[in-house]
Amino acid sequence: MTSTDNPVRLSLVPSSSRQAILERLFERAHIRRQMGMRPLDIQFSYWKRVQRMEVQEFERLLAPLLQDALETIEWPDERGARLFLVKQLHDQAAVRLKQSYGLHDPRSKPPDFEHMLCGLAPGKVICMAEYKGRHTTTLS
Repeated sequence: MTSTDNPVRLSLVPSSSRQAILERLFERAHIRRQMGMRPLDIQFSYWKRVQRMEVQEFERLLAPLLQDALETIEWPDERGARLFLVKQLHDQAAVRLKQSYGLHDPRSKPPDFEHMLCGLAPGKVICMAEYKGRHTTTLS
């Protein structure tokens, strides 16, 4: 097996943060046990918290690359074309991040490109906001 078959995955969460998460979970599990409550699934809770922190750090590193790409483009008029363009630019930025630092996208599902479009290109596009089941158009 070559090194490209099973790439080493760098962690975006430092070991000190991982240790703090685990210690806090052990404390919570101990308290729950003393109170007679349902036991805490430490392994699952730990994995979810670390994954959430990895995604936040990945998005923090990805944002400047994506922001630079979004500032230099001409926005199409159609909403679907805008979303497709944001997806392409996101994928290109993720590839650059992977090539530069060896970081893989830790997300298990695709990001919300509508939210990303509104957050990274405010004032340039009209975003759809969902409020109590109704779609209303707001200018970001």
